[in-house]
Amino acid sequence: MDIQKKKSFTTAEKLKLRGEKIAQRLKDLTFRGIGREEAARAALYLFVSFLLARGEWLFGTYPFGIALLCAAEEGLWAIYAGCVLGALFTPGAFPFLFIAVCSVVMVLRLRVGAAPRNAPDGTVQAGGTALRVALAAVASFVPGVYGCIYESFSLHSLFALLFYLAAGSVFAFLFDGLHRGIALRRLHKKAAYAALLFAIVYSCTSVSFFGFSPAPAVAAFLCLICAENEDFLTSGALGLILGVACGRSYALVIGAIGLICSAFYKYSRRLAPWLGVLSGFAVAFYTQGASSFFYVLPDLVAGLLLFLPAEAFLGKRKERRRAAAKDRGAPQTQEDLPQRLLTLADKFSLFSKKMRAPGGDRLTLLCEDTLNAECARCQNACFDSAEAKERLAKTLFEAGAAAPDRPPFSDLPFCRKKQLLCDEINNAYAGYLRRLAESDRAQSYAACCKCFSLLLSDRAESARGEEAENEEERAAFKAAAGYFSFAYKDLSVTGARRLNYRITGVDEEEVCAHLPQIKSLVEEKCGKRLSLPVLRANGATSALTFHTLPAVRAEAGSAVTPRAGEKDSGDTVCTFLSDNCFYALLCDGMGSGGEAAAVSRMCCRMIGDFTKMGASPKTALSAFNDFLIAQNCERTCTVDLLRLDLYSGRCDFIKCGACPSLVLRQNNTFKISSASMPAGGAREARFEQITVKLRAGDRVIMVSDGVSEELESAAWLTDLLAGRMRGDPAGLAEDILRASASDRDDRSAIVVDLVKE
Repeated sequence: MDIQKKKSFTTAEKLKLRGEKIAQRLKDLTFRGIGREEAARAALYLFVSFLLARGEWLFGTYPFGIALLCAAEEGLWAIYAGCVLGALFTPGAFPFLFIAVCSVVMVLRLRVGAAPRNAPDGTVQAGGTALRVALAAVASFVPGVYGCIYESFSLHSLFALLFYLAAGSVFAFLFDGLHRGIALRRLHKKAAYAALLFAIVYSCTSVSFFGFSPAPAVAAFLCLICAENEDFLTSGALGLILGVACGRSYALVIGAIGLICSAFYKYSRRLAPWLGVLSGFAVAFYTQGASSFFYVLPDLVAGLLLFLPAEAFLGKRKERRRAAAKDRGAPQTQEDLPQRLLTLADKFSLFSKKMRAPGGDRLTLLCEDTLNAECARCQNACFDSAEAKERLAKTLFEAGAAAPDRPPFSDLPFCRKKQLLCDEINNAYAGYLRRLAESDRAQSYAACCKCFSLLLSDRAESARGEEAENEEERAAFKAAAGYFSFAYKDLSVTGARRLNYRITGVDEEEVCAHLPQIKSLVEEKCGKRLSLPVLRANGATSALTFHTLPAVRAEAGSAVTPRAGEKDSGDTVCTFLSDNCFYALLCDGMGSGGEAAAVSRMCCRMIGDFTKMGASPKTALSAFNDFLIAQNCERTCTVDLLRLDLYSGRCDFIKCGACPSLVLRQNNTFKISSASMPAGGAREARFEQITVKLRAGDRVIMVSDGVSEELESAAWLTDLLAGRMRGDPAGLAEDILRASASDRDDRSAIVVDLVKE
């Protein structure tokens, strides 16, 4: 008896626990697994499939619902439920047969599984396009066979059977384009949306409110929605399709709405829907007469009234998404990150100052150790009191050094070890400060954050400058396009310095005969030297592209000679191209030998790499200056940087403690000099920038201080002007070093010739 009760209680407990688990799973599924958007999407699938299942196509079958169920990628259960409900609430032939067919299709879809989204286009596999179309054909074949049997294989039923097969397959293929790309992907997707909208509008014809069908109002509403995002030809064609779904009398009416509304959207977003509806009513009045006031105008107005709040809701949703994307996206990173890095650099600097500042307790202990070692055998007991030691630590902290005339030593007239004690305390204090500085790395982190902040700011500034330049060039390009004798769709200008011009939507035969004239016309209006236009065909569209050409080409030569008796030269030279600019760099490390060579090579490498990353010369020099300061390097380095824009001929001389440079133009000589300090000589990098406009035939000579500090009295300059040196850049650089033979310092020279392209 007890055993039976115990067994019954255990079973009830198990059932209770199982029920609680099921309830918890349903709760999790309802409130956690399904969000607000998922629930709204499922409700939309249910409503659309319910409408499509009610839409009897000519012969009383339901190809829309079957096709959607066969082609759907997601929301299968919602679509299945909508098809079942639509069949039950549709008065017509054999709804239970349709429910059975939908159930079989649902089982097969779940059994076979959907194809992965990243499947290659056109791939036939389990759950692919071919299988879904075949499944829709078979599912549409069953009601057709039933109709043939029911009508004793009459001619009408046989024709209906063939129609079921075609309609189910075609709509399944079109609906499959809503989420799958195959050949002609864009056209397939547009056809898929057109087929879905056609099915929705046609299904609305089976519904009536007080004897009126909502199909024309729904068609006008959908046409206005689509006209906002499509061109006027596509919108007009879609309007014709939706009008056919409503009835032949509405084809031109809805088509006119889509055509006029889309054409006027770019001029006025508020007036375009009203103009579209007005044009549709005008077409209806012309074709149907005064009866359009009672039968067409109310439907069009109802569609417009549905569109206005929907358009406002969708517009606000787009604005919220755009604002959220802006908050999370790249613009915030580009604009906000440099400021955050600068703030972090300031915090690191503040932390470094606190770390380098000596603490009061540590200074007191330092003074106690020194005084105990020197005053142990003295009988005066001058510093036995804690107050005297604290006064000494305070003086050391405020004045930075102990002295006999400062307290507390100034209050001890009989102490004979004042100077000795001050020297020992100062030495211990200097060693303590040196250890603090060596153990502090916060200043290095601050320099890194500052460097990256400046680099990001330079990139953002360069992007803004490029955008402004492209907008200005596009205006000039558009002005030149006004003289074209051919039609085009759009034009654009992109790039920095090397500008890329593009004209899209041109006719190949019309353009090929005018390529030289197009080039000369754009060169005249834009003031740029351009390449020959290239015609590129991409499917049904063609584009004409050309780009700017450099105005000059730089030919450079260099030579470096170490100081007599040294293996390595303290001078480093290099030339490179970056961002369509030519760079020549000469770095001279203070002194000579291996240490000076290491500093100049590091300078050349850092400035070159930072420049290639998009940093400005100021940022690159600041980074190297901070590097020397952080390393406690006692050497400095002069920097002589030349930056030449090959497209405009603009040349920037950036000098940081460097020697003067020469610009030779025919028989004239120009001197470019600066009075700035070398890098590493101060906390902040100081440099001067001189900008000149160079042209083809000019020559630039850059030398180090070992060649000549005074150019006017240099013997090599006399030989150069007299024509006693070689003409090529490399040979001229070697001749300059040979003519300025000196064993006192390292010598280097860079010669840059500008040649017309």
